[in-house]
Amino acid sequence: MSDIVLQKHRLDSFYIVSQLPNHYTLKAPILNSIDKFKQSSIHNIDNFYSDRITKFDWDNSKDLTREWTLLIYDTLNSYLSLTAKNMGYQSSVIHDIWFQQYYNMDTHGWHSHGNNFTAVYYLELNELSPKTELIEPFSLNKKIIPNVKEGNIIIHPSYVLHRSPIIDNNIRKTIIACNLDFINPHPDILSKLNSL
Repeated sequence: MSDIVLQKHRLDSFYIVSQLPNHYTLKAPILNSIDKFKQSSIHNIDNFYSDRITKFDWDNSKDLTREWTLLIYDTLNSYLSLTAKNMGYQSSVIHDIWFQQYYNMDTHGWHSHGNNFTAVYYLELNELSPKTELIEPFSLNKKIIPNVKEGNIIIHPSYVLHRSPIIDNNIRKTIIACNLDFINPHPDILSKLNSL
């Protein structure tokens, strides 16, 4: 296969960080529910991929009847719909939702997701826990570490390469992630755009 010549043109992108409502009410019941979950783990570290996650339920990411999912889904869905409206869209659609729990020496290497956006809710994040790292997509040589804390949710375009760095302490980190789309531009936005 011959090399492809690309002409890159900058198109600004973004990520959003905000506090998820009701975090302190949701945290304990969700963690208790996750504690009951049958353990599923991955350990795959080689020259290209570094993935070691002690506990996760990605295999059930489309099942909205899981106990912990029922505890958060309405709050998360309302938050994401409001965010979509603030971005000029009529609604949002969650396609997958899952949790990941990291312990000492766990990591999730550089990767991307499907759909338009990825959201990560920091259910359990000690100040010493590593935060998600993003790669600036235009140059692919600048690492961005968003300033997040427990209870925050970050939303970024799904194509952006990101990772969860190695945890080098005995403090557990728990996140809830989802893949979603913002859909149907709002008619008011379309009216403004049509006048450009």
